[in-house]
Amino acid sequence: MDVYDKIKNLSIEDYKIALEKVKELVTENDLKILRAHYEAPNYTVTAKRLAKYMNFVNYNAANLRYGSLARHLCDYYNIKPTENLAILVYFEKINNEWHWTLRENVVKAIRELNWFDNRRISNAISEIEDFKIEQRP
Repeated sequence: MDVYDKIKNLSIEDYKIALEKVKELVTENDLKILRAHYEAPNYTVTAKRLAKYMNFVNYNAANLRYGSLARHLCDYYNIKPTENLAILVYFEKINNEWHWTLRENVVKAIRELNWFDNRRISNAISEIEDFKIEQRP
C-alpha cells in the first residue's frame, strides 16, 4: 500500500486520535490556521488567503506553519507523503493557485472533537478581510 492509500484509509477515529495526540505539540497559530480552514466555505482555502488571515508577510509562512501541523500528523502515523499537507487536504490548482480542501474525515474528526464549537462560519475569512479593509484610514 502506498503512502497516499494509507492517507485515504485514515478513519475519523484515526484522525481524532492523532489530532488529540499532536495538539500538545502544535502552536496556537497552527490551531488558528486549522480553524480558519475549517470555517472556510466548502472547507477550501488557499495559502494566500491563510497568510492574509494570519497577517503573515506572504503565503510561504502559511505553507510552513500549516505544514508543521501536518508533519506532526504524518510523524504520528509514520507516513511520508511528498507534501505533508496531503494528510489533511486534497489539492486542486485553479487559476495558477493551489486550493486546499480539508479531507472529509478530518472535518468530521474536528467536529466530533468539538474543537471549534461545531460552528461553521460560512465565509469567516472573507468577513474578516472585509472588516480589515473597512477599518483602514
